[in-house]
Order: sequence, then C-alpha cells, then structure tokens
Amino acid sequence: MKKAEYGEGERLAVNPNRFNEEVTAYDKTGNILGIRRMGQTGAQEYGLVDNLALTYSGNQLTKVTDNAASSAYSNGFEFKDGADRETEYTYDENGNLTQDLNR
Repeated sequence: MKKAEYGEGERLAVNPNRFNEEVTAYDKTGNILGIRRMGQTGAQEYGLVDNLALTYSGNQLTKVTDNAASSAYSNGFEFKDGADRETEYTYDENGNLTQDLNR
C-alpha cells in the first residue's frame, strides 16, 4: 500500500486533508520507513496530524518519531509519541513485543 484517500457521500468525493494516509517510503526488506496522516486539527480544520519516521533493527520496530506539529485538537486518532528514546520497543528472544513506550 502506498496511499489511502478518504471520501464522503455516494460518490466518495475526495476531501483533501481529511483522514488521508500515505506511506512515504519502504526499505529494501519492506519495512515502512515513513507515514503521513491527515486528520482533524481543529473544530472545523483538517491537516497534517502525523509525520512518522520509523526505525528498525532487522524487521523489529525500535523507534517512532512524529515530526508533525502538535495539534490543538487531540481527538485520539493521531500517534501519541510517548517517549523520545533510542529504543522505544523491546522484544523477547522469540520476537514477541514486550515493551512499547509510546502506549
């Protein structure tokens, strides 16, 4: 997947900046490196809510950084960057996620 656009009504008319998502890059093994999400930023305003950069060790996610400005209208759909550490996600020896500092 590279892009998803949100539409409304019978014809699914495209609404710029409303809940659209775009994968901006993949690495050579298929890991997603960047995601841009549009959403509600104010009572009647829509715009960029997430500009995510994802970091991996092999195929395991280790860090997510959100480079979007904070929205005054936090409706729960945007990524919550709860940590700013080198390793935000840890795994056991079987590859199961054991810690997520962004929860």
